[in-house]
Amino acid sequence: MSLQAQLPTRRFFHAVLLDSHLLVHASLSPFGKREAGTLAVQLLGLLDYYERFEVDDHRGVPLSDADVKSARCEQLQALQRKAFSMESLQDFALSNLAAVDTPTALTSHFSRLQPPQLAEIASSLGVVHSNAQASRARPSNPHPHPNPHPHPNPDPDPGH
Repeated sequence: MSLQAQLPTRRFFHAVLLDSHLLVHASLSPFGKREAGTLAVQLLGLLDYYERFEVDDHRGVPLSDADVKSARCEQLQALQRKAFSMESLQDFALSNLAAVDTPTALTSHFSRLQPPQLAEIASSLGVVHSNAQASRARPSNPHPHPNPHPHPNPDPDPGH
């Protein structure tokens, strides 16, 4: 929580949090529905609050309402540009932003797509990694030797 709430660490942790989709995975987990998961759900709520906090991660200044609205419009326009190339999403692509900027509207347009189509859109927009990108990002040897080139003299002071 404190990594996300403090500005010096937020810029780095926020990128990792978004890239890993931790909040999405945790909210879909069955653990939160059990009694033992009550505290975890509360902590995730706090983390979600700080994740959505409207602050520029690099400069540490609050974002104005105009900045937030502009960023949201850019995201929707990128989605509409991608949707324009798909026959089944032409009506979404040609709609005005106010008509498609609700969860209900987005669900109605995208629920008719198959999972591979949704994955392709999300990957092309950089929302998720494609399988090819994910395999390139993983190291080929997940357990490398901790020190592949050890110093021949482990004593830091060779004069003794």
